Amino acid sequence: MPRIAGFLLIFLCFALGTRVCAEVEIVLSGLPPESQQRVLESIVPPPALRNPGPVNRMWFARYLNQLPQKIREVLEPLGYYHAEVSTTQDVRGDRILLQIHVDPGPAVTLAELRIELLDERPERPELARTSFPLKGGDVLRDDLYEKGKAELIAQVRDQGFLEARYTRHELQVDREKNQARILLEISAGQRSRFGTVTFSGAEVYPERFLRRYLAFEQGEAFSYRLLGKTQKQLRDSDRFRKVLVVSKPDERQVDQVPIGIELEPRKRYSLRPGVGYGTDTGARVSLRYLDYNAWQLGHQFNLDLLLAEQLQNYTGSYAFPGYRNLNTGLNLHGGYRAEQLDSYTNDYIFAEVEQTYGFAGGRIGAVFVRSQYENSDISGDSTSTGFLMPGVRYTEVQLPESTGKSYGFHIQGEFRFSDQALLSELSLMQLLGSGELFLSLPLRMSLTLRVQGATTMLDNPFAEIPASLRFFAGGDRSVRGYAYQSLGPKDETGSVIGGKHLLSGSVELGKRLGGNWGVALFVDMGNAFDSWEDYTLETGAGMGLRYATPVGPLQIDLASPVGQANLSPRLHVGIGFGW
Repeated sequence: MPRIAGFLLIFLCFALGTRVCAEVEIVLSGLPPESQQRVLESIVPPPALRNPGPVNRMWFARYLNQLPQKIREVLEPLGYYHAEVSTTQDVRGDRILLQIHVDPGPAVTLAELRIELLDERPERPELARTSFPLKGGDVLRDDLYEKGKAELIAQVRDQGFLEARYTRHELQVDREKNQARILLEISAGQRSRFGTVTFSGAEVYPERFLRRYLAFEQGEAFSYRLLGKTQKQLRDSDRFRKVLVVSKPDERQVDQVPIGIELEPRKRYSLRPGVGYGTDTGARVSLRYLDYNAWQLGHQFNLDLLLAEQLQNYTGSYAFPGYRNLNTGLNLHGGYRAEQLDSYTNDYIFAEVEQTYGFAGGRIGAVFVRSQYENSDISGDSTSTGFLMPGVRYTEVQLPESTGKSYGFHIQGEFRFSDQALLSELSLMQLLGSGELFLSLPLRMSLTLRVQGATTMLDNPFAEIPASLRFFAGGDRSVRGYAYQSLGPKDETGSVIGGKHLLSGSVELGKRLGGNWGVALFVDMGNAFDSWEDYTLETGAGMGLRYATPVGPLQIDLASPVGQANLSPRLHVGIGFGW
């Protein structure tokens, strides 16, 4: 049998001055690689053989006598019950070569796995038998057996059967046939339910507001998963410095378990300055003011001020929380925005009323009405336009940490329109949509796919459409390798004037390095255009560097247009820091 590579060098003594001491080298062979390390760790000589000086022959002989039993004790939990151990010694002066050969013998395999639920009740837990880590024909391993037992009873208890227990848990091994049987019987008992919920420490918030963060209702089947989700939603609200959600099974009444939630609110007011740089906007400074608990009703008031080289944005919002669920509420938005780009310049004031509705599975719907007055200049053509624009929005987010899977996605869609019969100077309809899919790959790699599209149907001449309702492509979040908003239909002078429709997509392969560093390779495609029958998608490709910091992400991309010989590579930089 070929010798397994790998040596364990153990110094049984140390050199003291010119004193010569013996050295023992252990060579292990015959074992599968996954068993080798465990055996080596178990046969480390005792301290008496590691003292300075020549090897104590009596202790060494005792060590050799115990070796076979020690090795068998390691291999039996791994499914090998017939291991044969042989040793040879080769004394070479002050050096002892100890060769150990282990024949593990045939492995014990699982012949039968039986998992039974004893209780005959109307409400019974679902047993995830297929998730048990050992299957028929697998080599028996004690650690997987214990892991499967623990996970199985935890799954039953998480369904509300808090008194679930094993009435029988047997692992039977037939050494002669090299077969094993696992017999598990579970008594689930009565199903527990969520009882009354008490809040403490956050009296400045109305209890009705705090109950929005509950992921369960009183009387619903008890679940530790829903308790964890409740705690996460409270923490993610950014309103509390301390969140502790605990169940009180010792205080249960009949089948209901009381829940206690301890909270420590953060300061009501927050002022967050920030600085950053983005290729699309230039250098920027920002300031955000937040009131987390306006009028001590749980309402939230925000003021956002952003001043950049090519963008000024001064907006405010006021949120009235809804009590149906966490994502339901009434939001008021308003402010002023101005851009100064090579493609166009514009500025507008706006006000918007939005009613959101939260649904299961991270889905959010909204209806809104937006009023806007805009001045824009596109290739020397100036327009001043006012319009009232109702519409609907849809958002769905599934993050890998919430789904427990290796993928996540983000979908957004919006339909909006204006009509001259409804207090507008324009008559048009627009449909916008975007999607992002994130896939986790082996070797700390990931794949991100993005797609974006939009279309416009209008009665007015396109020249009357303001810049904010036209579509452009190019930039950090569109087609890298091209300047921000530099792609789209052009007029007779060659100036980009924007289009009625938009289509873009991206494929990015990322690789995490050590620490917070990462790299990426990407290909972007997209353009704005006026006809679905005749359009061209421009392509950019490149590589990027990523670095995650506690105060903001750093993203540096170097991209080059594909098929455009006259355009040189373009650097895209995005960095932001906040306090």
